[in-house]
Amino acid sequence: MTTNDQPLVRVAIYTRKSTEEGLEQEFNSLDAQREAALAYIANRRHLHWQVVADEYNDGGYTGGNMERPALQRLLRDIRQRRIDCVVTYKLDRISRSLIDFAQLMTLFEQYGVAFVSITQEFDSSTPVGRLTLNILSSFSQFEREIISERTRDKMAASRKKGMFVGGFPPFGYDIDPRTHKLVVNPAEAAIVRDVFTLFLEHHSVTAVMHALNAKGYRTKTYTSRRGRVYAGNPWCRFYVRRVLTNTLYIGQIRYQGQRYQGQQAPIIPQDLWERVQALLPKPQDTKPRADKQVALLRGVLRCGTCDCAMTPSSCRKAHTAYRYYVCSTSLRHGQRRCPIRSVPAGEVEEVVIQELRALFRAPERLMTHHRDTHPKDVDGVRALYQAVCAVQHLDRTWDSLYPAVQQRIVRLLVETVTLFPERLDVRIRLAGVRELGQHPLFREVCDV
Repeated sequence: MTTNDQPLVRVAIYTRKSTEEGLEQEFNSLDAQREAALAYIANRRHLHWQVVADEYNDGGYTGGNMERPALQRLLRDIRQRRIDCVVTYKLDRISRSLIDFAQLMTLFEQYGVAFVSITQEFDSSTPVGRLTLNILSSFSQFEREIISERTRDKMAASRKKGMFVGGFPPFGYDIDPRTHKLVVNPAEAAIVRDVFTLFLEHHSVTAVMHALNAKGYRTKTYTSRRGRVYAGNPWCRFYVRRVLTNTLYIGQIRYQGQRYQGQQAPIIPQDLWERVQALLPKPQDTKPRADKQVALLRGVLRCGTCDCAMTPSSCRKAHTAYRYYVCSTSLRHGQRRCPIRSVPAGEVEEVVIQELRALFRAPERLMTHHRDTHPKDVDGVRALYQAVCAVQHLDRTWDSLYPAVQQRIVRLLVETVTLFPERLDVRIRLAGVRELGQHPLFREVCDV
């Protein structure tokens, strides 16, 4: 074959930078990597190398995993056989994980794609070249782990010195753009003092939340260095409690259970802090009990009014345990925000159980519904019929099943349970009926 008869080699250039620092510049690290790759490819025009139009640039993404948008696009194009060769500036630009790199090389080999690192000459088509790749990848992973360890040690040392190590600034403070230290925001600091004084007055986190929202206060509004705006929201119970327990407001910083003197100015006097902490419930006062019962509808019950999950909850009075499902909106913003608020767990679970047992006794409506919606799915109807015949056994054994087994069956058969003030809607999963008929769990049920 002559040179003119050689096929065209479609080359993709992949670039990556771990942080977003400097990406806003007119000529950044990604541009430098791409220019070096283009120069390398230009020297191989006699091999009919041609750069594809798409650019695969991941700015601000770590090489420790493959959760990168440009890399995923690259892999998708490889599977669609649009690329013959991948070029990077260095090996660690495409991956710093040995396991991920091995998976990438396996995929490249499967689709006949060559891999080139322009600063590390090797041939991935030979055993020695693959060995070299694996050795270099091992060093890349080692380097990544060393950098991570150094970063953790640096953050720990910074916290022990009372320094703010970055992130979303706490309510009541701003970040000085020059020193990167926390400085008091006077307007927010006044609201922080209100939070503490209101709690001393009401002795209730929920009451403080309602008082703050009634005054029109909102949580922190913040604009990041990238220009992203985080708008303030109405106060919720969790945000109030976070403010009440944040040691930054007394000039300290907490790290791994220890307190260190912070570099920020305090907002709350020490005596006010201690009085509030004495009134706040301690975590050990509300820790879950060992005899906690299984919540049958955990993960499937939703509030029809708020369109949010309903969370299992319980309380104990006079040696008797009472179980409830509580609307998540009520938990966060108080019971005034939802007309349903909470319902006794036993009552709503009994309704769902009766619905399932009626299905076990008379599954004909499932068959009819499936025939109406899938009239040509003969195999599906047959499989559903076989599964229904098997599932009918559950009606006789349901009461003898352990609660955990009942919960697993509910999760297989029930898609959602939606609670409205006047009704309860139960949506059955037809696929779950077929799955249960073939599930190992069903053999356990039959042996009861």
